[in-house]
Amino acid sequence: MSKQGWITKEGGQLFKNWKKRYAVLDQSQGTLTYFETDKPNQKALGVVSIRGSTIKSYDTKTKGKDNLFMISSAGRDFYAFAETKEEQESWVKSLQDASKTDTQSISDQPQTEGNDGSPTSLYAGWLTKEAGSAKNWRKRWFVLTPSDLSYFKNKKADDPQGSIPLASSRCFTVQPPSGDHPYLFFIETSDGNRIFRVEARNEREMKGWIEEVNKAIVKATSTQSSAPAGSTPAKQPVSATASSDDDEDDNDDDEGCDESSTGNEEPDSSSTEDD
Repeated sequence: MSKQGWITKEGGQLFKNWKKRYAVLDQSQGTLTYFETDKPNQKALGVVSIRGSTIKSYDTKTKGKDNLFMISSAGRDFYAFAETKEEQESWVKSLQDASKTDTQSISDQPQTEGNDGSPTSLYAGWLTKEAGSAKNWRKRWFVLTPSDLSYFKNKKADDPQGSIPLASSRCFTVQPPSGDHPYLFFIETSDGNRIFRVEARNEREMKGWIEEVNKAIVKATSTQSSAPAGSTPAKQPVSATASSDDDEDDNDDDEGCDESSTGNEEPDSSSTEDD
């Protein structure tokens, strides 16, 4: 954690009212999570992706508020104000530091094509994904490309079972972690209609995925207009791998397998944006 404290945030719904929230900035993950109170072990009301965002402070009264600052992230502007000028400056500096991300591994990497004409994958590995309907969990092989995060039944599969467009999406975790799923993280689609829940096998892999996906989101968002539509991610070559394990089960069972556990219920689509 790099900073935490009280801010007053503008609501995201039709009525732009202001609500006091306890905010926690995690610079290592590039996220600002806000809660109703400062008590531990409570459900997050929302998460803002900070990496690659624009932070602006206002020296004069704006929107009728003093000490106002703004976070422009994934096509949306978040407004909040601090109690004092000193707190405003502290928040702005911490947010600006958290927004800086080294995108060299993606932005400066040649966007070559695989043998099938699809973009070279940037990152790949095993993750466990919550099924969209049955709420059970399936191990899937995930492949990150410059425009999408796709998941396959196993490493040898040619066609993905699903694909998440990266432009203007969000990737984040919620603190504190779930007891049942300690390495869980979330990917919210750009329209906010769906949140994918996926889990890594350990903290190192979780942080690696969050970092790489957020880098790709920044790049994909800035080049959205030129991104090819409907491209199928290539599995080779892979510039980085989430895990060195090459002996994972390639014969992943079908939808009737026993690879399931109790699903994590937070955040749902209504909890990621404050009212």
